[in-house]
Amino acid sequence: MIDEEGASLRLGPLWLLLLLSGCVRFGYQDPAPDRSPSDMGPLADGRPDRSVDADGAADAATAGLNDPCDPPPCAQGLVCTGTGPLPYCRPACGGDAGCPDGQACGRPVGNLTVAPACLSVSQAKLYGDCSVDPCEPGLVCGSADEKVCFKVCLDPTTCGVGEDCIAGGATFSICHPRCTSDTDCPSTLLHCTGFGPYPDSHCTPTVPAGLGAVCKGDAYCKAGMRCGGSTATGGHCYAICPTGSCGAGESCFPMNEGEVCLIACTPLDSPVKCRSWEVCYADAPTAKAYCIWGAGSATTCSTSVPCITGKICVNGVCKAVCDATHPCPTGLNCLPLSYQGTPGPWSACI
Repeated sequence: MIDEEGASLRLGPLWLLLLLSGCVRFGYQDPAPDRSPSDMGPLADGRPDRSVDADGAADAATAGLNDPCDPPPCAQGLVCTGTGPLPYCRPACGGDAGCPDGQACGRPVGNLTVAPACLSVSQAKLYGDCSVDPCEPGLVCGSADEKVCFKVCLDPTTCGVGEDCIAGGATFSICHPRCTSDTDCPSTLLHCTGFGPYPDSHCTPTVPAGLGAVCKGDAYCKAGMRCGGSTATGGHCYAICPTGSCGAGESCFPMNEGEVCLIACTPLDSPVKCRSWEVCYADAPTAKAYCIWGAGSATTCSTSVPCITGKICVNGVCKAVCDATHPCPTGLNCLPLSYQGTPGPWSACI
């Protein structure tokens, strides 16, 4: 998913408002030849392959216990230690009395540059719990509450059959098993989530959210879903449709590098079909309308802000949608809309 705070959009020039043969040209932007939905405004707020650290490390300013470090720095009270390619954080100490039983205060063999740390004799194995002991060499521990050891990969060939090499931090990637349900995951500590390259699902330590639930990134939705909406404030989980199949009253619509099932609607639906966190968005290039995440605006619209249900974006301004049973206020005309010379199914008060 593309974060609202860091979206990188490929946008064409804004279309001018034209009155041609009684029609008004409307829409957000001139789409690129490949019809990438990243050019189509509000759909760009949710990208199913958003580059998210599987362990959440990208959002953390410091590394926690057993987390890889340098970068990032260890949290207060921890020391970045170890002699391997991925050093990790361990508790700082000044003597054996300050370390738990079975751990010694010292430095790794041959390492005289770091402060003393509590070193553990035992190490966690692949897909094992690393909340107490660090992972074995060649493995990396998840951060925050996701303390599971994963294999580090330099390229896709490093991973085994049924695994994908996915970015896990600033300096490393992780082998994540592909899955369709939790039973496919090789450890009870892992869940099958809608994480990684579309349309596959992958095993992560994250407990996923269900259909329609609030999510903060792809890793937080169940298998076969992706998170649509802001990754900062939280989006909602939507089912993906790589085969074009959706539930009753839904249609398959494009996101940046995939498709999700959205409720089909019209701007003049009464009652409104969209859910509380959605608005009915009129998509000019496809001449279709569907419920898209976002609060919507009653006045101005842009590539990231759709109009509220009942209005449509015309040259950056939200105009009321109209028809024979929904007339315009006095002084405005109900004019049919077109996009790139093709008549659309809607009219607006101009």
